[in-house]
Amino acid sequence: MGVGRKNKSQPVVDPLAATATEDDVRRELDEFAPPLRPVRKPPPKTDPTPPASTSTDAAKSDAPKSTADAKDLKSQDFPARATPPIIGKRQSGYQVVFRQSVLDEIHAHARGHIEVEICGVLVGNVYHDDSGPYAYIEAAIRGNDAVTQQTQVTITSETWSKIHETLEREHPDQRIIGWYHSHPGFGIFLSGMDLFIQDNFFNAAWQVAFVYDPVGHDEGVFIWRGGRATREPHLIENDTGAANVGGANAGAVVEIQRRIDLLENRVHWLTTAAIFLLAVALLWRLSVISRILCAG
Repeated sequence: MGVGRKNKSQPVVDPLAATATEDDVRRELDEFAPPLRPVRKPPPKTDPTPPASTSTDAAKSDAPKSTADAKDLKSQDFPARATPPIIGKRQSGYQVVFRQSVLDEIHAHARGHIEVEICGVLVGNVYHDDSGPYAYIEAAIRGNDAVTQQTQVTITSETWSKIHETLEREHPDQRIIGWYHSHPGFGIFLSGMDLFIQDNFFNAAWQVAFVYDPVGHDEGVFIWRGGRATREPHLIENDTGAANVGGANAGAVVEIQRRIDLLENRVHWLTTAAIFLLAVALLWRLSVISRILCAG
């Protein structure tokens, strides 16, 4: 699905860039075709001159913009489907189920670029079982061609267009459940810009955000609760060749793999440190030899 621009004379301001302002986003949402529109349009400004800031105004500014809450989702609004065999405990209410193959894809994407952030979208559907609605993440589409930096990622209009083309071509019966991005080395949370993106582009009660740290080997999913994106446990379907393994054993396999990844990361840093110390020792020895020769 292509993305068109009504007025080509104005420069493109990426609505997902870390430097974009709220006014930039509103302007870009009016310029781009429907695929880039948020689920909820920001309310129009009624007074161009804001009143002087007070303590009450400051408190309001801290209030969440979205009113989305996953607890408001009704089972009857989504098709019935039993949850697949999962690692983790299915609780009452809205939860997110990832295929292990999707997590592997996200991990591989992030580990291939640990010096910068990467991003993409989560694809699947929302169903319900006896415990209530749940999101079933069956695929991920990489945000290739996004502009990546160490602590931010910018999704361009071209990237969005390719994502929607891939969605229509490879996953015609599914929808974008949310987005994912990496935090290489600085943990699992949603930054101010992440929250802004979530509030403006993924603000349906069933939409989620997923963050993965390829250095710290941690990950987390964020679900709308009371208008705030809140981190909660996610469930995993083991679809990567160990389907006949029981839940406890499958969980052990995943834990072992996590520890292997962590060990590999430590070995990498220890090797780097050893090489550095060896180089320092070599230079020191050469310096000593040079001083002896000069003294002689």
